[in-house]
Amino acid sequence: MSANQRAAEQAVVRQAIRAGYLSMAQVEAARAEAGGAPLLPLLSAQLSPAQQAELRAVYQEALGAAAASAAPPATPGGGWSHGWSESWTPGDAALPTEIGPYRITKELGRGGMGVVALAYHRDVGRAVALKLQLDDEGGDPEGSAKRFQREAQAVAALRHPGIVQVHDYGQEGRRRYMALELVQGGSLEERLEREGQLPAREVARLGAEVAAALACAHAAGIV
Repeated sequence: MSANQRAAEQAVVRQAIRAGYLSMAQVEAARAEAGGAPLLPLLSAQLSPAQQAELRAVYQEALGAAAASAAPPATPGGGWSHGWSESWTPGDAALPTEIGPYRITKELGRGGMGVVALAYHRDVGRAVALKLQLDDEGGDPEGSAKRFQREAQAVAALRHPGIVQVHDYGQEGRRRYMALELVQGGSLEERLEREGQLPAREVARLGAEVAAALACAHAAGIV
């Protein structure tokens, strides 16, 4: 992202906050998620089409003003036109861009019962890991729905630092979802790829934390 594009992005953020479209909490959550990348693709998921159109004009005006006062002019890429309209990057095109009070921005992973995506609550701006129930391929949609609901109820009953919290559960049409606590920092697999074999002391520490979380679930009759 060029300096001109960065200035235009800042102008958009200031206007969005001033107009009440976004809160500082929403902006800071997006900034943490972006990790230095452009904010606009993430922020767009929390705006209505009308708000996006208004702020797009702010972006273009600010970009033009910055380009007029500096050389060379800004080049496309990394700004609004490159990323804002492509905020949803799902691994599965069938996934919705929003469900219930949540706007979905990107897929984080998937398992046997569902797919997990990064999402933001439209009203309060909270970033969550939103798990959506996958279509049942075994011919038992009612049983699949009950299992998904039981999973949400079971996890919601647990209280342990090593177990994510359930913030919300709901259904829209045939699609059920649960909003889980969003944990930053990446997976153990990513850490191993980055650092290689871990020291024995660190392995023991991680193993003890996992065992403690499993013990909590076992005490509740889950495992």
